[in-house]
Amino acid sequence: MKRIIQRLARARDTLQRRGPGYLGYLLTGWLLPNLSYHLLRLLPPAKLRKLFLIASALGWLALALWQGMGFALRTLIQLAAVAAVVYYGLRGWHLHRMRRAAQRQMQTATEHHFTTWDRWPVAPAVRERVADELRTNPQRELVLGQIDNDGRLLDRFGPLPGWVTVPPEQFVPRRRFPLDVVLLDGNVLIRKHFRGDRLRFVREWYTLTALAPEANVPPVYRVDEKRTLLYKNLIPGQTLRDVLVAEGARILSVQTGRDPELAELSGEQRLYAVLARGTRLLPDLFPETFFTALERQMDAIHRRAFARLSLTFGNVMIDDHGQPWLIDLEDARHYPSTRNLLFAWQRDRDREKFNRIYARDLLTEERARTELKRLAARGNGWYAPIDFGRGLTVGGFWSVDSGTGRWEYLNHRVLAPLLEGKRVLDLGSNNGVMPLMMLRDGAREVVGLERDPQMVARARLVHHIFEWRDMRPYPFTLYQADMRALLDTDWGDFDLITAFCSLYYLPIPDMHRMVRRAAELAPIIVLQAKTDTRPDAADDKAFKSSLAFSQHLLQKNGFPRVETYAPPGYSRPLLVGKTAT
Repeated sequence: MKRIIQRLARARDTLQRRGPGYLGYLLTGWLLPNLSYHLLRLLPPAKLRKLFLIASALGWLALALWQGMGFALRTLIQLAAVAAVVYYGLRGWHLHRMRRAAQRQMQTATEHHFTTWDRWPVAPAVRERVADELRTNPQRELVLGQIDNDGRLLDRFGPLPGWVTVPPEQFVPRRRFPLDVVLLDGNVLIRKHFRGDRLRFVREWYTLTALAPEANVPPVYRVDEKRTLLYKNLIPGQTLRDVLVAEGARILSVQTGRDPELAELSGEQRLYAVLARGTRLLPDLFPETFFTALERQMDAIHRRAFARLSLTFGNVMIDDHGQPWLIDLEDARHYPSTRNLLFAWQRDRDREKFNRIYARDLLTEERARTELKRLAARGNGWYAPIDFGRGLTVGGFWSVDSGTGRWEYLNHRVLAPLLEGKRVLDLGSNNGVMPLMMLRDGAREVVGLERDPQMVARARLVHHIFEWRDMRPYPFTLYQADMRALLDTDWGDFDLITAFCSLYYLPIPDMHRMVRRAAELAPIIVLQAKTDTRPDAADDKAFKSSLAFSQHLLQKNGFPRVETYAPPGYSRPLLVGKTAT
């Protein structure tokens, strides 16, 4: 009973400091993402659809037994009609918005570089045959060849650079949308015919125009909305599929169509079994930098809130400089923001596919949760609790006494105006959450010192998770060292030095030496005191962590101007010391 009362009192204190709106955050920013994550793990979309259909059928049957078959049938028809009107109305509105945005983007975009026929290294004989065709038939658009389902070319005038040619009898028609290599206005383009599928036509048009300035995707040259034709730049080079096939991988549809090894597999199992034949060859064919570059391209697209990427070998082009391009985005989706739960889920699926296809180990939601639990099990929980956002947390993240709660309650308000573009040294970084919070709030770089190897391991994982979560790099360099290494090691000058509840673990003479050294390296120091330390704590820690001693420490060692931030009843006050200059 006493423990329950204590917990209720802590909850009351937390809400008083965070405000009543924090309950709303706990509901929408923590509980809902967690429920969504666990639900989607237990019930992927295919199972959810089946459950919905079964529940609908049972509901209709119950209605029929209760009100009669005629009433149930009329109700079903009415609901279906309403659902169809809503669905097609929303889809039409969404298509209209994407179409208008794509049109604006093409009108305002800076000029893209397109592959020109004159500079494309075509064989002289092919160039002459094309010239003859243009002289006798000066049509606006000339088809140079058709691309089959395996990415091979059925050429009209001869072989083209980078393409594997195929005779007519071996040509495998594409299952969905025909692709042609065309010459238009002196540019070599890929023409994609969507066969009236306006949804995917507009979706790819919009995606390419939005991403072309920031990611390696082919820019759009022209569209024919009436015929649903999309003309995009031909990226000179080879697809990953072509490279793997040349090395002996049996991954083409003509090679796998009647393969007995695949006969008993389901569609998804078959796909990944074929991909595995190429995956095995990748490490011997490409350097590590290529996969890193491909990951960066995926991240660049995700930062724009696009997901559901096609990452298979035939949809990754390697240009003449060895850089990867994603060339097929007909199934990509754009979400309202990167904080959208559906986007987060789809982005996670993209990364899982990437790991599986390319034998990588990118961080995902499941792996992040697993790694956090593993590290917690090896120690005594998390000294500084962390809220990574969207339901991913460790420790009592709601508390305002340590971790992200301390930052959100007081530290952010005090430090945010001091951090923009600054180089920071953090003394006693613990699990790294404070340095990451400073980088999130605008610090240019943070160097941290932490002597506990277990905490260093945790800090590196925390750093990795925040970079994955926020989709941006954070320049945080952490050294496994006693903070007193500052006295005889040169890491350069700093704009700001911080010590969040750490400096008072040192003997008093060392505390004085550390602050004097800090005054030589930075014009500002921020200390966090602790006013509720037990009076009987070892090494006189209650005195060393007190507000009065901390203020005296700064003023006597090079920081004469001291500002104190101590909310009533809060036991983690901040002191900001500034040098005279």
